[in-house]
Amino acid sequence: MTDFSSSYRIRDAVPTDAAKILDVHRQSILSLGLSGYSENETESWAAGLVPEGYGIDTLASGHVMEVAQFTNGEIVAFCHSTPFEIRALFVLPDHSRRGLASKLLQNAEFRSRRAGSQKIEIDAALSGQYFWKHHGFVVDREID
Repeated sequence: MTDFSSSYRIRDAVPTDAAKILDVHRQSILSLGLSGYSENETESWAAGLVPEGYGIDTLASGHVMEVAQFTNGEIVAFCHSTPFEIRALFVLPDHSRRGLASKLLQNAEFRSRRAGSQKIEIDAALSGQYFWKHHGFVVDREID
């Protein structure tokens, strides 16, 4: 396991990060998504991603977008959250299983508690179910 503190840093996303965040999202879906979906399904999912969906400067009030940055400056993970919802949490395949998603989730949970939230909702992909269950989330409904 990589030493998180010396290899990565977490920071708020800035508008110039949008294209790289989109790339992280796409690569994660196309690779890690295969543990829960077919190749056709992941390709369809990734094809629906558009740059306008990552407008950091247009985030609604209460929304936070954080990124994990590798020592070389590369953005390798991101989390988009509100006090009541994790809207997206994705990691580049080559940087998965190093604690990045857990750290980003921990930050989102802290902000959520600070805002007075008792519950955080997610729409988890099948490929992420183990991660969410490992962190104490439970399925309350399934969506087709």
